[in-house]
Amino acid sequence: MSLEANKALVRRQEELIKRKNLAVIDSDTSTDFVDHEAPAGLPPGLDGVRAWIGRLHEACPDFHATQTSPPRHSARAPHPAAARPAPR
Repeated sequence: MSLEANKALVRRQEELIKRKNLAVIDSDTSTDFVDHEAPAGLPPGLDGVRAWIGRLHEACPDFHATQTSPPRHSARAPHPAAARPAPR
């Protein structure tokens, strides 16, 4: 994955978290995705991802995530980020 593609992915994930745009899940996640560590009671696949993110937004409507360093060159490198409730 190129650096520019990696940056674009991080921006789309910010769109998902900050702006609650669940359409990002459909554009960035394979249709045969399986979350082997999903919380109990969630449906499998993309429906489970949507449900989990929806619960996050419902439980923490002021949730905020910030990229703490530039995206890495490698697709396997983690993207350091800080997550916290937004300031009031």
